[in-house]
Amino acid sequence: MLGLQAHRSEVDPAQPRLVRELMDANGQCADCGTSPSEWVSINIGAFLCIECSGIHRSLGVHVSKVRSLVLDSWDVTVLELLRTHLGNAAVNRVWSDMTRLF
Repeated sequence: MLGLQAHRSEVDPAQPRLVRELMDANGQCADCGTSPSEWVSINIGAFLCIECSGIHRSLGVHVSKVRSLVLDSWDVTVLELLRTHLGNAAVNRVWSDMTRLF
């Protein structure tokens, strides 16, 4: 327990603000459109609802690595990457373009 407490005391104070911003900007699930989307596939960059996060988890971490925005600790650089370059709008644009190719 001491290790966990020490780790949590080192979490950047900007983290809660960034998490709130990400939740506001990605309020609906990238897959099904329901709210709230409190889960993230960190290797895809998509925000997911609890139902779709379970589906993503069942695919395996080699396909989709899912983390909770609320329950897990986050590195601020990952949150910044999600905020500036990824997120549902960007990810869904990519997948939309991919489906047109096939």
